[in-house]
Amino acid sequence: MIGWRDPQLWVNHYSDEPPSPERFVAPQNPDLPIPNKPARGTGLWTSGIDSEYGWLDWCVGEEYFPGDQPLTKASFWKLTPADGLDVIVIDTYDDLARAQARWSWRGLHQLRAAGLVYWGLNFERMAASGIDAIHLTWEGQWATRLSGPASLYGWDMECTLWLRWCFVDVERVDGEPLVQAAVARQRAERAS
Repeated sequence: MIGWRDPQLWVNHYSDEPPSPERFVAPQNPDLPIPNKPARGTGLWTSGIDSEYGWLDWCVGEEYFPGDQPLTKASFWKLTPADGLDVIVIDTYDDLARAQARWSWRGLHQLRAAGLVYWGLNFERMAASGIDAIHLTWEGQWATRLSGPASLYGWDMECTLWLRWCFVDVERVDGEPLVQAAVARQRAERAS
């Protein structure tokens, strides 16, 4: 099983700039109605570089190509996490429910007349309390995507949301073989 301790893949779809401590933006709690992800452009999202269903697989499967350019035009970066980190691993619904019981915030959806109330993780409070990241396993993704009241709907893959800069090495890698492997996995899945 791929985990947060494994080398991580970060993809920059818009430039050749590597991730860095100077460009890292601490996670901020989102505006509603999407309480289960930090505000856009905050935190740092990665998937295991050898993940069998990480960011690249999701992009290929959903035909998602930011900037209307092929994935091979993006820049690919291998990030090596430091040792001794405090990471919340979500592998089951119970893992998410425990995290939410400790670090939740509540907000009313814009459709107040419908009486919809959402609970989300308080990313800012998690970071302030020393949590370095949240890792969602592939199994955890399936256990929490359509769950309730706690939910990580929209995370959609094995991934890690980094709440602070936690890397000891950043290295540019050739994305072509990674994209080809993701395409091959998607073809095999569709053929089965």
